[in-house]
Amino acid sequence: MADFDHGVHIQQAQAQFGQKGHYWRVNADGATTAGVVYYAIIAVETSQVDYTDAKSGNTYTNKSIPTGFIIYGELTDITVDSGAVIIYAGDFNGIVD
Repeated sequence: MADFDHGVHIQQAQAQFGQKGHYWRVNADGATTAGVVYYAIIAVETSQVDYTDAKSGNTYTNKSIPTGFIIYGELTDITVDSGAVIIYAGDFNGIVD
């Protein structure tokens, strides 16, 4: 049977549930820090954002997010074009497989 590292999986779950912190972002804040993966974008007001889905590599621009809507995934390079969002931090060293 393969080894199972519970510590790694617990850290991944903690990140996905917001225990690595969150950040308020508005359109004047610029892009998020390079190399950081985020797990959620929550619109606190109707917002337009740009982001990259780290799993697929797809980049999305000017995506409209209605108030209260949540985008989940492994997201990078988040920029708020208008509005305000909360983003939840994940791993600071790359994508979680």
